[in-house]
Amino acid sequence: MNSKTDLILKLRTAGEFAYMREQGKKKVGRHVILVNAVAPDQILRWGIVCGKKYHKHAVKRNRARRLIWESVRHLQSKIKLPPLHIVFIPRQAMMNAKEPMVEKEIAQLLSALGQQHIDGTFGLPPKVSLCSSSGSTDSHFQK
Repeated sequence: MNSKTDLILKLRTAGEFAYMREQGKKKVGRHVILVNAVAPDQILRWGIVCGKKYHKHAVKRNRARRLIWESVRHLQSKIKLPPLHIVFIPRQAMMNAKEPMVEKEIAQLLSALGQQHIDGTFGLPPKVSLCSSSGSTDSHFQK
């Protein structure tokens, strides 16, 4: 990582992870679960949660973290995302997975996430539009 554009900003505090538990929306893949929420600080940040439930040996948990961070490092310049907080949770299938398989799945999940934002189906606050012809307001809630 030679420039600041290559820097991966990480979620670090317990409060940031608590926010993700409360506000996050899940996308489930075969090897990883992606949880995303709108960033209150308007900065794209990444995190990984890999506890003893995944595997009791730290070596296995660390391998899962390394696979995810390496995939994110490769993909962050290729996929443009809005300011989000994103947390990855590895699944048991990742224990036997190779890095290209994990990277492909994360790319698919992130692409779907970026596409949701473009389509307007992302978890942003509801939009309010004013109708000039009828003079009433319509709230458009998107789910």
